[in-house]
Amino acid sequence: MTTATSRLSVVGNHHTDQAGRSESTGNPLLDLVSGLPVKLTNADTDLIAWVNGRPTVLAPDADLGQASPGQLNLDWFAEYVGKHGKTDGERAVGLAGALTRYVLPYVVEWALDRAPNLRTVTDFTFARGTGLAEILAGQQPLPAATVAGDLLGRRAAACIWLTPPDAGSVSHGGLAAVHGRISARDLPTHRDSSGHVLIRAADLRGLGLLIEPEQAHGVAKGTADNDLFPFKQAMLRASDHGVQVRGDYRRLQSIDPLLDDRLRAPREDAGYFSLPTVRAIATHLTVVHQIVLWMLRLTGMRIGEAYGLLVADFIQTADGDRCLLINKQGGTPTVVRSKRDGKYHRGQHKPRTKTGEPRTIRVPAMLTDLLLLVIEIFHTDPDGQVRTEDRLIPGLRADDKSGAAGFRNKLQDAVAAAGVDRPIPHDFRGNLITDLENAQIQRRLAEYYTGHREDKRSVHEAYDDGVPVELQKPVTDAVAALVSAVSIEGLIVPTALVESWGVGTTMWRRRDEIRTRMSELGWVSWPEGLDPQASLLRTEEVADRIGLSQIQVRRMYKSGEITAQMYVIGGVRTWLADVTDVEAFLDRRSELTLGELAEQVGQTYHQTLALCTRLGLLPSDRRTGTAIRLGHDAVGAVRAELDRRHGGAEESMDLHEAAACLGLPLGQIEKLLRSGDLQQVPDPRGARKRYVSKASVARFVAHTPSSTNGTDTALVPFTRAHQIMGLSRLQLSGLVTTRQLHATTIDRRQHIGLQSALEYARTRALPQHVRDDLAAAAVQR
Repeated sequence: MTTATSRLSVVGNHHTDQAGRSESTGNPLLDLVSGLPVKLTNADTDLIAWVNGRPTVLAPDADLGQASPGQLNLDWFAEYVGKHGKTDGERAVGLAGALTRYVLPYVVEWALDRAPNLRTVTDFTFARGTGLAEILAGQQPLPAATVAGDLLGRRAAACIWLTPPDAGSVSHGGLAAVHGRISARDLPTHRDSSGHVLIRAADLRGLGLLIEPEQAHGVAKGTADNDLFPFKQAMLRASDHGVQVRGDYRRLQSIDPLLDDRLRAPREDAGYFSLPTVRAIATHLTVVHQIVLWMLRLTGMRIGEAYGLLVADFIQTADGDRCLLINKQGGTPTVVRSKRDGKYHRGQHKPRTKTGEPRTIRVPAMLTDLLLLVIEIFHTDPDGQVRTEDRLIPGLRADDKSGAAGFRNKLQDAVAAAGVDRPIPHDFRGNLITDLENAQIQRRLAEYYTGHREDKRSVHEAYDDGVPVELQKPVTDAVAALVSAVSIEGLIVPTALVESWGVGTTMWRRRDEIRTRMSELGWVSWPEGLDPQASLLRTEEVADRIGLSQIQVRRMYKSGEITAQMYVIGGVRTWLADVTDVEAFLDRRSELTLGELAEQVGQTYHQTLALCTRLGLLPSDRRTGTAIRLGHDAVGAVRAELDRRHGGAEESMDLHEAAACLGLPLGQIEKLLRSGDLQQVPDPRGARKRYVSKASVARFVAHTPSSTNGTDTALVPFTRAHQIMGLSRLQLSGLVTTRQLHATTIDRRQHIGLQSALEYARTRALPQHVRDDLAAAAVQR
């Protein structure tokens, strides 16, 4: 009986063998939705990269009724997102996330639990569809692959099939428990087309091994609607193609989860934040995050719009007004669909606003002063040249990249320290809109200023090109009056917090200069008795410099290994270390950098890095991009391990080398290994590849001398050879193992050398027709 897949016209070299088993198409995703075991990585399940190749899952003449639900959903995504380009980049990412996290794991696990002839779309009931809605509402457990993916930090679709080590990582009892169940034949294993041993996450759940999440997982109804959308559309598309789908999927609705079933409690509106409250929050933010805070509160722009601004977007009009040109979004890595080639490209900016309409807004005077100061401090070179292509909000961990998520996290900390209700960045936008309503600003002006002009209620309004900067003065006057009413004289709020710049960034190289300027302005406050001119580093900065975790650095402070003092800054006890003391520690501790060691031992940097990681010489929480320095002990450990590997390599060879040395196929070498004729030894690299000792190979050669040299160009297929020569498979295999016959492998099939076979027939006085039949059956290498 063939699988449903075998009756489809599927793109790729997909076919079934005589036993009805589907063979690999060569495309991991197609294999996955076809029900085949396949080892997948996160890269394999990146649907955005996949759809850029314009893939086709099902051919145009395919019978969609014979497709599996997984094939159907993947085909819909390839058509809707890739071929027809119905979405922008952000929406495409959302659909891909819904498919890989919920939909594909759910429908593929359903198919794998059924007989091969009962896995089609027509076998999928509407009740099974509502099961997906129940999962999203937290009423049913997540798919096993989704649970495994969360534990492993991977996409769920990549965890439907797991390698044994990964299965051990997500199981109670670890790898030992998994091996125990395999040995007891309770847990089935499978092999993919590359020979990887794989285990289904669903089988781990069935045996009670899977580590289930303790918290609820239901999502809000609006989020569930988005997650159900691709599944519903795929099923409705099948119905449009004439498939007898079992149910009307227009009636499939998401479920509003109960409070106890929700992953996150519903957020309550934090309400209105007055300017004095915002100033109190700013006290607990670094300078860069203060800048973001004031931009959001005083202009009402969205956080993505704030992080999308460049220095060049802060412009001056002919009458001297300062304005901001808002025409893009940034702050988070994003995917954008190119209108030129239709492909999805990853980047740091989205070249449009949320409504798709750019706008130019007048900047309140107090915010203008602040932004001019920002450009002077962060974006002006010593020679006075302004870097206009820099992002207006400086990047922290990297130049001009990301930042929005970091601001959100620090904002939560700041509001907690200020003792106020928790806002989100969008709340400050609502605060300004409230201020403009209270000041009775004309609705058309307020909507343009805040970017709320997407709803065109008439053709006349569709031709409205916005409000010129000169006519936006009522808005900035209202903001100025609000500031004056609460007696705020400036937006520089002294703070004890300083930025931790990413190592190697522009701001990191200028950190001392920037900190000095901040101190001069009174923007950064220092504890009483602390020299503001001192070059002091916080714990995270020290950790970056010496390449260790913050926990390890604090231990070194307490042991005296690094000289540091604790101060109370902003009510928080904080360690500070002088930069000269940190450099002195590095001089004492370091012998070589990782790059220098790699050059000395004759390896690449990344090979040496992998070796150090395997030996446990680097902390698991080491930040990428930090300098790696190795002490005497670490360097000695690396050299000792390389010496051990060299010695082991001198005394061993892998199975392929042994096969070439003995003139035997790899399969025969494995048999000799199992029989004990060859001795297995550990992989000299410490990996898991199989090696044999050279001494055992030499012993085998001495006891089983070969009369063939393995140079045959004419070869007889193994099956034909044993039939012609009147030998059983076991007998013929024994002759090969003892090297009385030469053998090799062609297209994964064993062949016998013609000359060695003829020599054997002659010495055994076999009839002439045997030799003739062998010659006739021979093929050229």
